[in-house]
Amino acid sequence: MVLLDRRAHARESLRLRLRLADGRAARTVNVCPAGLYLLMPPGATLDPWVSIEFVLPSARLRFRAVGEVLRVEPRRRGTGVAMRLHAHTIQSLGNP
Repeated sequence: MVLLDRRAHARESLRLRLRLADGRAARTVNVCPAGLYLLMPPGATLDPWVSIEFVLPSARLRFRAVGEVLRVEPRRRGTGVAMRLHAHTIQSLGNP
C-alpha cells in the first residue's frame, strides 16, 4: 500500500535548540513555513497552545511564535511534538 503525503509544505531538516515560554528546552527536528516538529524530554506534556522562541545566531535573529499542538508522540529518545505556527515575529538582534 502506498501512502500519499498530503502536506501543504515541504519539510526541511533543521536542528535548533528552542525554549518554551515556561522555560523548558526542546529542539527542532524539521520545519516548514506553517509549522515544526520538535523533540522534548521523555514524558513531556504540553498545553494545546504554547509560546516558543529560538535564536539564529549566525543571522542575528530571534524568532517567536505561538504554536498549536497538533500531535504528541512518545518516541524512543523523547517526546515528539507536531506544531502549527501562529502569530510569529522575527526580531533583529542588532550588530555584533
